[in-house]
Amino acid sequence: MKDENLPEQNDEWQSRQQKHNQRVEAFLSREDLGDLTPREYVDAYADALRPQNIEMLRGAEHIGWMATSEVRHAAIRETFRDFNFELEPVSGWSNFLFELDLIFVQFDVPDVRKGYAELRREVDACIGKLEALRPTFFEFNHSIDFSVAAMLSKAATNDNIRMLDALIKSHKIVSAWLSEHHQAPRWREKTLRNSRIDLATRLLTIFHREFGLAPKPDGGSAHVPIEQANDWQRFYQACAFVRMQERETPDRQAVLWEAYQNW
Repeated sequence: MKDENLPEQNDEWQSRQQKHNQRVEAFLSREDLGDLTPREYVDAYADALRPQNIEMLRGAEHIGWMATSEVRHAAIRETFRDFNFELEPVSGWSNFLFELDLIFVQFDVPDVRKGYAELRREVDACIGKLEALRPTFFEFNHSIDFSVAAMLSKAATNDNIRMLDALIKSHKIVSAWLSEHHQAPRWREKTLRNSRIDLATRLLTIFHREFGLAPKPDGGSAHVPIEQANDWQRFYQACAFVRMQERETPDRQAVLWEAYQNW
């Protein structure tokens, strides 16, 4: 069945995308970006992405990709209790958890399960499947019945081969890049560590704003058990558990001290 609202929906999506692109371009064209601290840069970029992040949250809820905000927020509060984090946010839990949601939705959890070699093998396998399909689609275009059905149904089938060829070509380019580049030793550990620092940096402002405390860890470089940690360390670890499934970040002290330097 034809969706009569589809053109309007496409126009609305294109309008939102154009506004998003304009906000990002405005951010990237700022002359003071080089003067910002890493924390200030992250905050400013998050402001530019805020409307799209809100839309992503609502869209993910609507199609069932994530639980409702009520369920998510109840789970986050329970996690804070599990880590004995008992401070009350000044803006109230509802507003605070909404803002925390926006941080989480923008933060990409790295997938370190596959290296370049394994990923390339999977890409090549997909290319093989696409190339095997190509003759079938080509044969469709030489079928009179198919051509009549395509014409009467107004299906845009003429671009099938070109689209398939473009898909194969682009994935071959990706495969070649993966083949030519090699990952550094201990890349998984380095990727995870950088991601932890990124998450901690994104949390600096909201922690300071909501709880009035400096996001500074207790102790030096040696490991501090969570039972002896301060509120910032507990807050970070709870958030890391929610977003990265890390109940005990192995290099938490080093991560939080480096993030603190980003303030």
